[in-house]
Amino acid sequence: ARRLAETRRLSEELAVRVHMLYHKEDEDHVLQLGESEVDESTYDYYGVAFLAYNTEVPGTKAVYEYYDHMMKSHFYSFEDPCRAANPNSPYVQNTPVECVAHACNEFFGWELGLVDYCNSPDAGYTCCGVAGASEVEVKGIKFYAFAENQS
Repeated sequence: ARRLAETRRLSEELAVRVHMLYHKEDEDHVLQLGESEVDESTYDYYGVAFLAYNTEVPGTKAVYEYYDHMMKSHFYSFEDPCRAANPNSPYVQNTPVECVAHACNEFFGWELGLVDYCNSPDAGYTCCGVAGASEVEVKGIKFYAFAENQS
């Protein structure tokens, strides 16, 4: 109990605000810590979305930021087992769909672009990703956060 209380205290002290901004024309949500990283004249400020961490805190996972140049959109994802299984895919995500033809595109509502790699280590999941060269840029670790369903 004492160790848990100390972890909670440390977590609260290290927490930082994650701000959300929105670009109406591109339908792009941006998450940022502290100083603005985008042109605020083209983004609407939504406010503080949640708390996260600049450094790893026990129980947190890295959240990666990506930017899709074709879609003009940022997106964020926890590191997952599909990345290690598909190192040549510029973007890949463990997705809760069975491995059947076009399952990834149907799950995300896309008409093109996603590959069903079918090599997820988790039952009932498929590694959905982008094959080969992509317009998706991996910007790196944005912050650390607690995952909803940690194992």
